[in-house]
Amino acid sequence: MVAFSLILLSSLHAQEGPSIFAPANETIVPPGSLRVIARAAGKATLTLDGKPVPIAQPAPGVVLAEIKLAAGPHQLTLAAEDGEAKISFFAGKEHNAWKMFQPHPPGNAACDTCHAVKNNEWALKRATLAPLCHTCHDAARFTAVHSPHNTATLVDCQNCHFPHGSPASKHLRMEKAVACKQCHS
Repeated sequence: MVAFSLILLSSLHAQEGPSIFAPANETIVPPGSLRVIARAAGKATLTLDGKPVPIAQPAPGVVLAEIKLAAGPHQLTLAAEDGEAKISFFAGKEHNAWKMFQPHPPGNAACDTCHAVKNNEWALKRATLAPLCHTCHDAARFTAVHSPHNTATLVDCQNCHFPHGSPASKHLRMEKAVACKQCHS
């Protein structure tokens, strides 16, 4: 079980090139203020619909931006030394079959709630996510919801959940039945 967690976690971090974590591709966001969370090596640039967007790079590999959005379709492009990432999203109420992006953590939680600079790299404050997640999420409910698991079994919540938000219920990376079958045949 732990081996699966380590394999999935290493594959998540081994992805090459820039990544945009929030918002997710082909999702809907409310018009107005949007927080962009991304990863890129070295100097990065961000464009919204082809126009440059001011970014902050508060730690190695981290790209943050606050964007004011008008209603309608948008494309966000993150370019860096290690490649390019593009996503499309819609500011409004409905668009195609896309779902509403739900940011996580909700509100204005600071990045340093879960992350810190370690060895000149942006990393989690702890070796595993569960203790960090349980600073906000009730650890006692964990066992009931994830029966028959305990925190030692599922040490990295991001194996099944998107930590920066998603359009999926409970921020699941996959349907619950599929997630369970990753370890249980």
